[in-house]
Amino acid sequence: MRGFVSALELRACLASIVCIFAWGLAYSDEPHEIYKSTDAEGRPIYSDRPLSPSAQRVIVRSTRDPAAAEAAAAQVQATNERVEAYRKQEADKRVAKEGEQKAQVRRQEDCRRARDRYLMFAENNRLYRRDEQGNRVYYTSVEIDAERTSAEKRMKELCDGTPR
Repeated sequence: MRGFVSALELRACLASIVCIFAWGLAYSDEPHEIYKSTDAEGRPIYSDRPLSPSAQRVIVRSTRDPAAAEAAAAQVQATNERVEAYRKQEADKRVAKEGEQKAQVRRQEDCRRARDRYLMFAENNRLYRRDEQGNRVYYTSVEIDAERTSAEKRMKELCDGTPR
């Protein structure tokens, strides 16, 4: 996806450069020379002088047509707006995906805790809890059964009923 955004950015940048040249040259009937070269990453660079021996000379001719310059500027603006909308959409998708991943991790942790509680009540006989003074208070058989049922219900809610 990042390469696609870079391509859109590059397109918007190139359109902006062409628009600036067209707007600046709109008031002159003389042909103008610009030079196109590429940087180390293969991106085109436009300049008023050759930046390397391999730079290509490009002749730009213009007419005195302000409507054409305005149309080019509008097209560049529309391209920039599309690029910005795409960026925002991708950022929103990324945020939503991160939120879903965090929720999934939270569900897995809740499931693990519920499963551990169920297994504790299902496998142990002498279970206890601590009272306010820190003393052990052992569960009765009825309390263990009730806690096991409650823990099993919670585990099924959180883990789709799959004890492991």
